[in-house]
Amino acid sequence: MKAADIMTRLPATAGPETPLMELVQLMAERDVGALPIVADGKLVGLVTHDHIIRALACRDAAAVPLSEADRRLRDAFAAALARPPWADRASNPTCIVDDGEVHLWGPVDSEDDQRALVALARSLPGVRGVTDHMTVPDHGDPFDRPNWPAPEPP
Repeated sequence: MKAADIMTRLPATAGPETPLMELVQLMAERDVGALPIVADGKLVGLVTHDHIIRALACRDAAAVPLSEADRRLRDAFAAALARPPWADRASNPTCIVDDGEVHLWGPVDSEDDQRALVALARSLPGVRGVTDHMTVPDHGDPFDRPNWPAPEPP
């Protein structure tokens, strides 16, 4: 079996300038968890449910004026994330700071990365607390076969 055998032939797509709420509506109408983003006939990106949730969280957070101390903490987290040797392979979580409380959102590659990112945020001067909203995707069996018998040994 190949990807061509199971793929959606004419997937719903959107353009880079499509408003967020139109993306939400299209994903709901088509009952899909991701939309390819196409510009000039070429794939330029992908928007998933996770991206939309993060964007909405950031939009709501952006509506509240950020104090200078919170802005410094957010910027310090971004700068600190660029320094560790593992940062080039780690996911880039969304960091929202509210009154010294750091909220980290988004998928990460492993529980080790998740713990490291929380520890990194906690290590910053002025952080009152860290709330971890990050998720480690479950890459279980792609065929979802929990009840299939184990294969026979050769």
